[in-house]
Amino acid sequence: ITTVILAPLMIGLLKYVDEVRNGQTPDVNIIFSYYSNFLNIAIMSAINSILVFIGTFLLLIPGIYLAISMVLAPYLMMKDKDLDPVKALKSSFEMMNGHRLEMLVFVLSFIGWFLLVAVTFGIAIIWVGPYVQVATLKYYEQITA
Repeated sequence: ITTVILAPLMIGLLKYVDEVRNGQTPDVNIIFSYYSNFLNIAIMSAINSILVFIGTFLLLIPGIYLAISMVLAPYLMMKDKDLDPVKALKSSFEMMNGHRLEMLVFVLSFIGWFLLVAVTFGIAIIWVGPYVQVATLKYYEQITA
């Protein structure tokens, strides 16, 4: 439930960081602007979470496969606010064709950082979270280029 409620905020933060990275001076309100499209983003987040949960419940490998396949859906929603949630998930799935192993290695490269978050009882997420999100944003841009 928390993931679904906070998904628009996370996408807004991604948009803010994306604009800062591109040399723009974004308005702070952009962080909350995706709540205007709350229903679509919440549906996308809920479907994503449910599919990954079911895949993980069946076996660990299908859950990992689904999580990696749909990892770019929030970035697609960030670029197009009016994108249909199911289309965002399908597009992410299609975009990851041929890149799933690459993405798995990419995610595994952050294991040390995730261990640091665990050792600090979550405090390090303040630094690690944005780092991982910006790195994934750059990966998204690389795939879409």
